[in-house]
Amino acid sequence: MENIYLSIFFFGLLILLAAVLVNFLAGTLGVSTWYDFLKSIQANGLLETVKDTGLFSYIFLFLIYPFFLGLIGYFAFYYLIK
Repeated sequence: MENIYLSIFFFGLLILLAAVLVNFLAGTLGVSTWYDFLKSIQANGLLETVKDTGLFSYIFLFLIYPFFLGLIGYFAFYYLIK
């Protein structure tokens, strides 16, 4: 892509779409998203939220979610920049 601003916008759009899809998938699986997690902290406090959040939600929040967003960013940069 020639225009750097267009490239940045396009990469951001791809990452945003990936985030929406991953959040939708998390919702259908009953896994906490970052929005749910942060709202729970706001409503119940950090300690209560940490105790109440399931293991798979932590795996999703700290491993799966960033992996998929990073994967989309990597492919967008690696394959579309050339």
